[in-house]
Amino acid sequence: MSCRQGEGPCFSYANARRQPERTLMRTLVVSRDSAARMFIEDVLRSFGYLAEVHREIESAWASCQREAPALAVVDLTLPQQTGFELCRRLRVLPQGFPGIILALAAGSRTSDLQDAVDAGVDDYVWRPIDGQVVRLRLTMAAQRLRVRSERRQREQALRESELRYRTLFEAVPEAILLVSMDGRIVDCNQAACELYGYGRVEWIGREMQEVLPSDAHGLLPGLIGEHLSSAGSSHRTRHRRKDGAEFPCEVSTRLVTLNGERQAIVCVRDRSSLAEKSASG
Repeated sequence: MSCRQGEGPCFSYANARRQPERTLMRTLVVSRDSAARMFIEDVLRSFGYLAEVHREIESAWASCQREAPALAVVDLTLPQQTGFELCRRLRVLPQGFPGIILALAAGSRTSDLQDAVDAGVDDYVWRPIDGQVVRLRLTMAAQRLRVRSERRQREQALRESELRYRTLFEAVPEAILLVSMDGRIVDCNQAACELYGYGRVEWIGREMQEVLPSDAHGLLPGLIGEHLSSAGSSHRTRHRRKDGAEFPCEVSTRLVTLNGERQAIVCVRDRSSLAEKSASG
């Protein structure tokens, strides 16, 4: 394709095709076929990947034990099916192996495919190796790795968020109960366990009404119900501990949506000491 002066840059369709995102992803190539190793290594390096090449599985396995690769290209035609053995070992690495295994396979029989799948292979390239097919397979593998990486990042962010929530939840000195819209307790903090005398396991699934004295069931209006406003409500009442002893408290409630479900956060402040001071005064 020619380009005239003054017309700006020009390019062919082949040059305009989207290339894999360049990254320092570590990859492993295991094959005794020097031509195949060199070609695959060149492709991986052209993508910006770190390519580590091995002829034998033992050196490759030692490297994987130190650091698992994101992508492993394994020749299944290695003697004595050692390529299959390496794939199986990768899948049971103690540190886990979330990566992709791309196999260089000799045949396309159903039994060959089943053996490869059983060994943990994700994708295949049949011999004789076609350069364009290898590039496409590696590009597809990189895309899957990117999706997995993004999912792991989201899961990690969720775990960190849950840890922050639990840390704050437990740090609050007042008793906090998370109550479903049918009046059952979904979660609680340690302060609630100490105030009422129930263990966390005992709390889960217990009805909120059980902490109220029998003559005070009507003193908790709006705790669970459609008329509880998002602005929350607060009132003074009495609650009952596990041993049956009653204590005065101030209860604040607020509706929230967690995991798509409406629930009530119930914050209970023990007013026993204030009541004693008032009585003694």
